Amino acid sequence: MPIIDGGSSTSGKANVDSNYNLTVNTPLVEAQAGYITIQAELDDGEVVGTRTVRQPTASIFNRLAVGIDTLQFSDYFNATAQNTAIWKSAATTFTFGFGTGGYLVFNNSSVTTTAAAQIYQTYRTFSFEGSTPLLFEFSEIRTAIPATNQQAEAGFFLANSGSAPYTPTDGVYFRFNSNGVFGVLNFNGTETVQQLLTSGQIVINDNTSYRIIINHYRIEFWGASATSDPRILLGVIPVPSANGPAFSSLNIPAALRLYHSGTAGSAVQFKVANVVVVEMDTNQSKPAAHQLNGMGLMPYQGQNGGTMGTTALYSNSLAPGAGAAMTNTTAALGTGLGGQFSTLPTLTANTDGIICSYQNPATTVTQTGRTLYITGVRIQSMVTTVLVGGPVQYFYSLAFGHTAASMATAESVIAKAPRRVSLGMETYVSAAAVGVLGSVGVFMPFSSPVVVNAGEFVAIIAKNVGTVTTTGVVTFLISFDCYYE
Repeated sequence: MPIIDGGSSTSGKANVDSNYNLTVNTPLVEAQAGYITIQAELDDGEVVGTRTVRQPTASIFNRLAVGIDTLQFSDYFNATAQNTAIWKSAATTFTFGFGTGGYLVFNNSSVTTTAAAQIYQTYRTFSFEGSTPLLFEFSEIRTAIPATNQQAEAGFFLANSGSAPYTPTDGVYFRFNSNGVFGVLNFNGTETVQQLLTSGQIVINDNTSYRIIINHYRIEFWGASATSDPRILLGVIPVPSANGPAFSSLNIPAALRLYHSGTAGSAVQFKVANVVVVEMDTNQSKPAAHQLNGMGLMPYQGQNGGTMGTTALYSNSLAPGAGAAMTNTTAALGTGLGGQFSTLPTLTANTDGIICSYQNPATTVTQTGRTLYITGVRIQSMVTTVLVGGPVQYFYSLAFGHTAASMATAESVIAKAPRRVSLGMETYVSAAAVGVLGSVGVFMPFSSPVVVNAGEFVAIIAKNVGTVTTTGVVTFLISFDCYYE
C-alpha cells in the first residue's frame, strides 16, 4: 500500500493532521465539485447486528422534505385511581395499583394464581393511514424478569375486555415472558412473532422505554438492551405478503395486558409509567384544542386524580326545581363548569350574584393540574316559575382567576381577585310567565382565550339592575367552549 508521508503544505502533496487523519478540503472550483450524500444513523446495530441508516429526501423543487409529528395521546399514571374518562379496564383475580411512585401496577396483590388476567385499554382508537407511520411508546420498570407462565403485552391491540384472559385478537405489540421480549404482528388472530431480547437482556431496576413504529410494509421495535437507552432497534417484522396492511382493523386502541397461563413461578409485577401515541411525519394542522381534547384533556370531564364524570352541573333528569337566591360570596345555586342552575331573583338589586362557579383543580402530587383555556361562553335563561315583581334585568359577566369563590376576594401578594369580562344582558318583564325567555341567548366568543390557572376559579355572574322579585324562578343553561393544556 502507498504511504502518505505528509506534504507539510508542499504543493502537490497530501497532508495528515496530528491524529494521523488525512486532511481534506472539498474543491472551491465549481467545475471540480463532487457530490456528498447525507445519511442519518438511526441505530448502530447493537442488537440487530448492522447499522440502520437512512437518507433524507427532497422535493421536486430541491427542498429538503421534513416531517412534523402530531401527538395523538399522552398519559402518565400519577393519580391514585383509574381515569375512567380515557381508560377502561377489566381484571380476573389480579388487582391494579395506583399512585405507587407514579406507576400503574399490574398484579398489585402479587399473586401467582393460574388464569389470572387483567387489561387496561384506551377508549380512544388510533387510525393507521397510508404512508404515515404510527408510533406507540410506553415506559416501565421491572425488579425481575417475567416469571414462568407469566406474559405481558403492550402496544396497539383489540381484545374482548368482557371475557378473560382478554387475549389480543388484532394489532401490533410487545410481548414479555420468561424467555425474553418479543415483537408480535397480529393480523386478525394470526401472529407473526420475532424474539427481540433474551431474558438476560431485559433491563432490570431502571425506567425503560419501548417503542413501536408501524409502517405499511414493516414494523420496527425499539427499546433497550443492557442499559435503559430506548434508541436501539431491537428488531423488524416485515408485513407478510399475504396481508395488505399490518393489522386488519386499521383503527385500534392502545392497550396493556398481564396474564398467567399457569401457576406463575413467582409473583412478578408489571409497572407502567406512561403511554404515548404519535402520528409521525404528518402535520395535521389541528388546532391545539382539537389535539388536547382528543387526548382526553376536555374540561367537560374529570381529569387524572380528580372526580370522574362530567364537570357540569347537569345530572340525569334534573328538574329546574324551586331555585335558591344567588349570593356574592358562595355558589349557592351549585358548582360546575356550566350546566343547569335555578335562582330566585331576590338578591339585592345591583349586586353581583354567582350563578355557577367552578374551581380548576389545583396541582398536587397525585393530580395533574391543567391550564384552562376558555374560548367562548353561552348563556340562555327561561322563567320556570311565574315571577312576582320585576322587571328583572340581568347584566352578565365572566369572573375568573380568583383564588377563592367569593367575588369579594381581594388582591394581595398571596391571593387574586376575580378578573371580569362582560358578556351581555337579558331582561324579563314584570310578572313574566313560565316559558318566557330572557332573550335568544347570550354568546361571547373570545378570539384571545380567557386563561384560568390550576387552582383558580371561574364563574358566571348575574347582576339584576332592575327590580327584585318576591317569588318566581329563573333557570339558566350555561356552557363553556374550552380546553385544557
